Amino acid sequence: GATGTDDNADGPAAISESRELTLANGRRRIFALAGAVGLTGEHYGEAAYRWYTLALKHQFTRGRRGPNVIAACLY
Repeated sequence: GATGTDDNADGPAAISESRELTLANGRRRIFALAGAVGLTGEHYGEAAYRWYTLALKHQFTRGRRGPNVIAACLY
C-alpha cells in the first residue's frame, strides 16, 4: 500500500491462493468428467491432473475453454 505496510496484499500470497483454487477446481472437474465417461480407475484422473498442472505451468490454458482443456488432459 501507500504506507508500505501491506505491500504484498495482492502479491505472491494472492497468486498462490488463486493457483490453488484453480488446481482444486480443475481436479474436481477432471474427476467429474472421468466418472461421467466411465473411467472409474483413479489413475486416469491422477494422470489427467498431472497433464492439467503441466498445462497451467506452460500457460496452455490461456485463451482456451476450461472444459476443452480438461477433456484434452483426460484424453
